Amino acid sequence: MSPAPSIEWTVERVRDLTRMCAEGMSSRLMAIELGITRNAVIGKVTRLGLQFRIKLRAIRPRLQPPPKPPPKPPPKPKPPLVEPEFIVEQPQPIALTFEPCAITELSAVRCRWPMWRDDGVGERLYCGAAPLAGSPYCAKHARRAYGRDKAPEPC
Repeated sequence: MSPAPSIEWTVERVRDLTRMCAEGMSSRLMAIELGITRNAVIGKVTRLGLQFRIKLRAIRPRLQPPPKPPPKPPPKPKPPLVEPEFIVEQPQPIALTFEPCAITELSAVRCRWPMWRDDGVGERLYCGAAPLAGSPYCAKHARRAYGRDKAPEPC
């Protein structure tokens, strides 16, 4: 990259720059008239200690801000919340006809809940009661298997 060409500030150029600055010309117009860059003009004016004269424009009167709205009244107190009373229905006990059966006796019309202990001791029997529609378990065991609020999904 080659260095930028240096501008020679002759006595005439400095005199013209000082005159234009006193007349209030902008740095852009001075640069055009002198045939140099605007940055060169600004740099020389700064080094010479000259000041650009700023042409003041007609100042518009300031608009008054709109008046502030009156303060809002404090909110009215809300009435206390009255909690509704909920009536909780107790589930009705389910009457089961408990008919334990072996695995060989199971069918689609019998509950398939295992009835043996976890230790594996004893006979392996299943509940055998009538199942709910779409479930392999009776109502009592369906509640245990699916939870109180969940109903078995249809197959």
